[in-house]
Amino acid sequence: MWREEPNEIGAKASARKIIKYFGITTPEQICVEDIAMALGVYVHEAPLKGAEARLTRKGKKGIIRLNENISFRKKRFAVSHELGHWERHAEISQMFYCTSEDLNGYNNSIPEIEANSFAGELLIPSMFVGDEISRNDPDISLIRGLRETFNTSLMVAAIRFVE
Repeated sequence: MWREEPNEIGAKASARKIIKYFGITTPEQICVEDIAMALGVYVHEAPLKGAEARLTRKGKKGIIRLNENISFRKKRFAVSHELGHWERHAEISQMFYCTSEDLNGYNNSIPEIEANSFAGELLIPSMFVGDEISRNDPDISLIRGLRETFNTSLMVAAIRFVE
């Protein structure tokens, strides 16, 4: 039986556990494809209609099929999002098809919200930015700086800034 509310705290904790496990200490070390491979998930770019990414799981092995026609930054988020499903949702499905609406959080389904929370924390770990963000007033230049430092979209950087 599925929960009634998303566990965003648990999703972020799962991402922090991965950051710690792999000894990641700088933004440049966050290579989501390498993390995926180390977790038993192969990332394959190919044409994909109707979705930005798809996760297929068989036991302890998986494949993320990634739409080759999306930007590099969107690809990073899509892989991180699917890894969120990999880490958090083994019990609900063997295949996830994630559309751009799912990745942007518009679906409002519990698994999608959790996968987005996981992805945001994996790409912009709170332990890397907490002090800088809390010391400054909201400013678009800070959000743009996060986007550039962590190689994410402006939307991901803005959401993490607010969080």
